[in-house]
Amino acid sequence: MPGEDAEGLRGVVRDFLAKRSTEHEVRQLMETTAGYDPAVWAQAAAELGLHGLNIPERHGGSGATPAELGVVFEEMGAVLYCGPFLGTVGLAASALLEIGDETSAAAHLPGIASGATFATLAWSGAHPADSRLSADHGTQGWTVWDG
Repeated sequence: MPGEDAEGLRGVVRDFLAKRSTEHEVRQLMETTAGYDPAVWAQAAAELGLHGLNIPERHGGSGATPAELGVVFEEMGAVLYCGPFLGTVGLAASALLEIGDETSAAAHLPGIASGATFATLAWSGAHPADSRLSADHGTQGWTVWDG
């Protein structure tokens, strides 16, 4: 069960999402190319610090516990929040922290915490450590391949 800090955060996030992620807004955003509201994304990062919850302070985050991050996921799920929060914060930031590569963490986590960087996690095979995926950023966007 989440502690007092997590429950306090729940109220803040719930109030924010009630104002900024209404059912009407979610339905409208689902029809757009971007699929999310950049202003809401930026506000959640800058004013609430949600993007940096699971990121250590040395990388621009707050170093909160998984309980706080879980509360944010619960509240975002309850309103069907449109934004790349799961992929960016839940998957990519968590993976960067788990692999223990401080150079990669320093390069990417501050941008995730600030809301400036979008990310996701992808691998091929049964285990991420065995993946042979490669990626390249070209003029048409990213290309990912196995090999």
